[in-house]
Amino acid sequence: MTCTITLTMPAPPSVNNLFKNLGRRGRAPTPAYEDWKRVAGWQVKAQRPQPISGPIAVTIVHGKRRADLDNLNKAPLDLLVSLGLIDDDAFVRELHCSFGEVDGCRVTIKQMETA
Repeated sequence: MTCTITLTMPAPPSVNNLFKNLGRRGRAPTPAYEDWKRVAGWQVKAQRPQPISGPIAVTIVHGKRRADLDNLNKAPLDLLVSLGLIDDDAFVRELHCSFGEVDGCRVTIKQMETA
């Protein structure tokens, strides 16, 4: 039996704004990214989603804004992992993303049948 969940969260920051360089000390999350993770995490937890394990298909619909679509998917996927809703984003076998009439971001996760 496959499972599907749909979640809403605030509009994520672009991948270009997730981390800052610390020179020889590496990289660290930006304050804006940390704030987004905190707010988005609470919003997602309030929806009481059940975790989905194994291979998944993910559809992400972003609210209309000026941004490169491919730069907006890392933060939501990483949030799903950090909240334990998916095992790892390496299990994403299909990823569909688009702009649409949503407030923030809508993520649908569908468990895929294993053969």
